[in-house]
Amino acid sequence: MPLNLSRLHLNSGDLRKVIKSEFDAMQQVETLYLHRNRLENIPDEIAQLTNLKCLNLEQNKLSSLSEPIMNLSKLKELHLGGNQLIALSAKLGNLHNLRELSLWENAITELPWVVGELQSLVWLDVEKNALQQFPDGIGGLKNLEGLQASANDIDALPDDLGNLSKLEVLELRDNLISRLPESIGKLSRLKSLILSGNPLSELPVSIERLQNLTRLEI
Repeated sequence: MPLNLSRLHLNSGDLRKVIKSEFDAMQQVETLYLHRNRLENIPDEIAQLTNLKCLNLEQNKLSSLSEPIMNLSKLKELHLGGNQLIALSAKLGNLHNLRELSLWENAITELPWVVGELQSLVWLDVEKNALQQFPDGIGGLKNLEGLQASANDIDALPDDLGNLSKLEVLELRDNLISRLPESIGKLSRLKSLILSGNPLSELPVSIERLQNLTRLEI
């Protein structure tokens, strides 16, 4: 029997799998919380949830992501932190309405270049992964306000980082960054810049242009 629900919470339990047929009853759901379970995979039938706007799969045991998730065109929030993901499909670029992408505490070594095409993205959290660099085109995220990338293996920042004109929060603690690009001075809305735990020897002169900066940790 179809459920006339807009929100469904099945979190903080011992759920090990979602039965494919269960999606038939969820087609009106807009918010689905499945975090803090023991899910190892998500059935392809999740693509039936065409009204889904928020999907929370944090703190499960996912090592890969079902590609049909990338066809949920109305999705605005995708929370995948605390799993075992190694890579993401380039089809992530299909999620044109995505505003929040949370990937903290996985084992991701690189982000697909299509991340730079997520024009609606406001918040990106990739803390505690194994990233060595940001993807080409990261500066294309014109609406990004928050970028959290602490505790990775990032050793350099791209010049186009300075194109993130709406960025207010940039957290990069505990990486391998030895220098900042001069373009960082273009981040006129930046309020918080966290750089502690990096082998920085000096800061660029352009940092003096960050007139809205209220928090700086080095």
